[in-house]
Amino acid sequence: MSIAKLERWIEMLPPQELTQPVLIVDGRSLTPLQMLSEAKEGTEIGRKAQTLWEGGAVGTEEEMLIERIKKRFARYPADKPIFRVLGTPSVLTPGDILANVEAKTETGKKWIRSERTYLHYLDRLRERV
Repeated sequence: MSIAKLERWIEMLPPQELTQPVLIVDGRSLTPLQMLSEAKEGTEIGRKAQTLWEGGAVGTEEEMLIERIKKRFARYPADKPIFRVLGTPSVLTPGDILANVEAKTETGKKWIRSERTYLHYLDRLRERV
């Protein structure tokens, strides 16, 4: 893979995704900008990231999906009910959602699946470069 393809993919991403983890390489979460930096430096992790990225590995690690969800909800008050769950009368707090994600309840699994679906969309952009 050429670094130019990775650069073109990054240009297609929403700005808020540039600093969000999208791939885990050797236990390290990498953002698109970190992937590009490592690739340009020619590091081992950069080469591995390129190979994984080319193979469509973005969004496949559940650990990384959970990390993204935690990071997103960290900006909200943990105890303020702000998320309505479709199909139920309840309103959840960010803390409730994180507890469900960590406990891997059905509600938590839905959030993880939703995050995976979104990252698969970002990964499909890779096919356009």
